[in-house]
Amino acid sequence: MTKWMTLACVLALTGCAMNGPTGEGAELAEAREWTDLGPAPVTTRHPGEYVSEDAPVELEELTDAFSQGTLLEAEDGHEYLAPSVDGALRDALLADYEALDDEYDLGADVRTGEGELTGVELPRILWRDNRTRVTNRAADPFTGIGRYTIQFSGADNCDGASACELSCTGTLIGDRYVAIAAHCIYDRGENAWIRGNVGVARGQVCFREGSTTRCTPVVGRKISPTWRNSGANRARHDYALLKVQHWFGGLHQMRLSSISSRSTLNSLTVRNHGYPGTTPTGVDGSVNQLWGMNCSITDIANERLSYNCDTTGGHSGGPVYYRTSGGGFFLLAIHSGSATFGNTGARVAGSDIRDWLVSEMSGW
Repeated sequence: MTKWMTLACVLALTGCAMNGPTGEGAELAEAREWTDLGPAPVTTRHPGEYVSEDAPVELEELTDAFSQGTLLEAEDGHEYLAPSVDGALRDALLADYEALDDEYDLGADVRTGEGELTGVELPRILWRDNRTRVTNRAADPFTGIGRYTIQFSGADNCDGASACELSCTGTLIGDRYVAIAAHCIYDRGENAWIRGNVGVARGQVCFREGSTTRCTPVVGRKISPTWRNSGANRARHDYALLKVQHWFGGLHQMRLSSISSRSTLNSLTVRNHGYPGTTPTGVDGSVNQLWGMNCSITDIANERLSYNCDTTGGHSGGPVYYRTSGGGFFLLAIHSGSATFGNTGARVAGSDIRDWLVSEMSGW
């Protein structure tokens, strides 16, 4: 059996183990090894596990306290979200940490997750969750933001549960083409496509148009040419393309931004929307639960954008985009996950990734 990947489960706050069997051609993409365990206090990856025996006891207690409202970053670069703390508690925890830093010279900044102490994985503080739920699902661009799922059954596949699902977010960019993160469909560690054993093996994408849900099977998948061997710098390689079976006329198709100017990108108010595995209100993820917010770009690289939008597991693959003064919506990046500069995605705007998406849609 291939290496397990714990992903969002259909059972509330329960992780699901998944394998990624091989068997599909290299050109048809079937994501990278990815772990999303939900709120830290109820997962097996408790933040206290990252504290070594020779670390001060106070640090372990403080790390546990941060788990009440943090974005935890494990050594593999994956993200673990816990519910937010309020500002007063966050400030008090920071004061406690800084006092410990003065006493023990920890050499780490808990506010950014940077720095190391032997055996310690310090969490990064998550600011108050500012996402709101989209209620007008007939409006653009929300009709074209879909929920991608792969279904699994069996205790061996679902970490002891009877059923589970992988869930990500995708953006319709053509009649039958959906932009998504590569890690949602291909396990880098096993060099294998992720395939379900319930329903459509490649998964399906569901869109919501007003009160109507429209779902379509995925018939083809492609990953970025550099994803398999991308190493630690994952975001710039974390993009992929789905081809779906049905075209639903009337769904919004987001255009691909060609902005190359960094100063122009920095001036934009950007947005991210996605389908969290568990919503900020504690509801299980579904196609009815599209959440997002406006935010700012915090860092720009040739093939990567970072931004301060709040996200959780399930947002992966979702659009980072902006609205023009004329009411058009343009895709700037495909959300990947957390990094030093904030949440980060593969930059579409004015990059080779844009060219790849256009090229791969042509004639496919």
